Amino acid sequence: MISTRTLPHSLEAEEFLLSCCLLDGADIISRCITAGITPASFYHPPHQTVFDHLVTLFSASKPIDVAILAEELKNSKQLEAVGGYPFLLQVSGRIPTTGQAGYFMERVVETHKLREVIKLSTGLAEACYDYSGGGVGEEVIAPLLTASCLFRLIRRHPRHGKNPSIRRSPTQTGLLRTHYPPMPR
Repeated sequence: MISTRTLPHSLEAEEFLLSCCLLDGADIISRCITAGITPASFYHPPHQTVFDHLVTLFSASKPIDVAILAEELKNSKQLEAVGGYPFLLQVSGRIPTTGQAGYFMERVVETHKLREVIKLSTGLAEACYDYSGGGVGEEVIAPLLTASCLFRLIRRHPRHGKNPSIRRSPTQTGLLRTHYPPMPR
């Protein structure tokens, strides 16, 4: 079955986050990396390309601003693919402060996780429909275990509150007990 629905995303949150990166690259990009944000976390391909170049500049300890970013994109022949100078100026002027960067990071991560769950779930459903018998094979079981891990990850997201399935052991500081069965090794 082909779905006509659009995958979850927020182009505005992505642009606002890129704008924050351009305002205070060293701090915001470092926080993005710590939060696990990668170019694939962005839905819009031009945003993926811009973030990839920002991380490259950051990793090379180069200054981060719109002029240097534009030059790097031009040198890699990707400036026009992202929308040229007008797109970079639009993104760089989206927000005057980095005060809300944490919120935009959270939105980008959240929508990326949702897209990944949808892709995985769709793939699992297709594998089940295509299954031809002969016992449940590893090609069906392994993705199910991965899906289980993904759902637990999403349930722990701060926006959804504390995960009720996890509780601290009162006698063992730092260890967690869950009602989930142990993962096979």
